[in-house]
Amino acid sequence: MGRRRPRDAEPGEDGLLHAVAPGGRSVARVTPLLLHWAALRTTPGFELPPGLEDPFEPLILLFERDGGFHTENGEVNLEYKAVRMAGWRDRAEDPPMVSFAAEALDEIDRVGSVAQFGYVVGPSA
Repeated sequence: MGRRRPRDAEPGEDGLLHAVAPGGRSVARVTPLLLHWAALRTTPGFELPPGLEDPFEPLILLFERDGGFHTENGEVNLEYKAVRMAGWRDRAEDPPMVSFAAEALDEIDRVGSVAQFGYVVGPSA
């Protein structure tokens, strides 16, 4: 049985909304969303609401740091950390990370690496 297209998807959207349908979460399927967002931001005459943060900035940072993700068993696996997809609305008001500074992310990577492998893996080694 094939996947159903979301009800709000219009013909001609090149499957954009289908990419975020259940089971459609992967780097390959999320990257077009990132590119559509970038194109939207540069569209002449289009203004984003004031104060709207870039929803893809953390994902871009993940990719820039040679990270990736995949989904399995109802979780988004970020290599050293897995986050349940179910109940995300309950966590929507959780405070964001204190810092996305390189030093803070390096420490997260270091701790995760030691927890998973028993030693530091990657550029911080």
